[in-house]
Amino acid sequence: MDVIVPLVDKPILTITLSMFLYSTKDDGASNAKTLRSLLKFWIRQGHPGISKDLKDHLSTSKAPKPRSTLEIQANSTQERPFSSQQVREILSTVEDLYVKRVFSPQDYLLWRLIISEAMRPSQLHLLRVGDIKIIRDASGNVIRIFIDTPIVKQKATSARKYMMQYQLSSAVIPAILAQLNYLNAVAGKSLCDSTPLFSVVRRNGKPLSIAKKGMWISSLIARTRAYIANHSDDFNDIEFFTRRFKHTKLTHLAIIGAPLAVLARAGFQTSTISLRHYVNLSAEAFDAYELKMDESHNEIASTFRGEIVSREWQSTHDEQSLILSPSMSEVVGGCAATPCGVLAPIGCYTCSRFRAFKDGPHQEVLDELLFKRNRAVGLQLPLETVQRDDFLIAVVRAVIDQIQNIE
Repeated sequence: MDVIVPLVDKPILTITLSMFLYSTKDDGASNAKTLRSLLKFWIRQGHPGISKDLKDHLSTSKAPKPRSTLEIQANSTQERPFSSQQVREILSTVEDLYVKRVFSPQDYLLWRLIISEAMRPSQLHLLRVGDIKIIRDASGNVIRIFIDTPIVKQKATSARKYMMQYQLSSAVIPAILAQLNYLNAVAGKSLCDSTPLFSVVRRNGKPLSIAKKGMWISSLIARTRAYIANHSDDFNDIEFFTRRFKHTKLTHLAIIGAPLAVLARAGFQTSTISLRHYVNLSAEAFDAYELKMDESHNEIASTFRGEIVSREWQSTHDEQSLILSPSMSEVVGGCAATPCGVLAPIGCYTCSRFRAFKDGPHQEVLDELLFKRNRAVGLQLPLETVQRDDFLIAVVRAVIDQIQNIE
């Protein structure tokens, strides 16, 4: 039998205002509101034990409000919108994982819709193949894609009863087309309109199949998010909340002056009341805006800053200074200092400490870069992705040209 031990010698017969204020000073708004409701209920029931000053306080004061989105973001950097640079880096990572076949077309489309269109997991789960409307020109080329998107959180309304037709950004078109081809390949037949857009699964090591009710989007997000987070040390302290991408999109639209109606449509909302929570100009967003408005941009110099040396250089340096080719079978050169290992060997070509061997397999490095570029073209990825490593290609080519001139 449990024994209740009193904390004081005499029982408390009356709850005073000072007791109430002390009890709730460190509580959140929700707990404080619950205690207020309980005490006010006791007062209405006529129970004794509530002091007059506490009764007066409860009848004249307002219940505390939960922290607003802006207040939460002011205290937690992980809740603030991403900067433009961070969004570009995240997109670049997603596309790199897709090019390397770590991400399937389904994974790629998932993150493209989250990052570029700010769709929520509940919306992604409800999307069907029949929601996609592809518009082609006279030659059969895809010129735009519309998607009927569910508007979630509508009171007393079925999730798919209220839909909004939305035109996808051009960068997402290749991802949509790749996913439709992926679904058809897995199904082995034409898809019906009711097939969930995210439905390719692999159960218990069996071949890929189509889940009739779709797959668990939260699980897919958690699994693929880990790949993104582990892709770069720069992402170690970043939380990839899906709601954060929505806030980022609406914030950056507000920066360039988008009206409330545009913000509501971009956020898949019918109301503009809550938009002030999303339109929050963070320091990061402001810096990105200033950078975007700056007319003077520093171009990356596509020149080789290292030195070309003979393989004899190797005899006077430690083996740890050597830098291997992409295939790890040969040595392309060495580092005049301690190798940092950042994106070696490709990143080394932009470093002034790199010593490229005259007989090194630099063509192998160039072939690796060209392969990735051609694959990005074949996947119809955005132009900025295709051209991302062009300056590296130019640097490696410059090394090969210099060696040929020396010889």
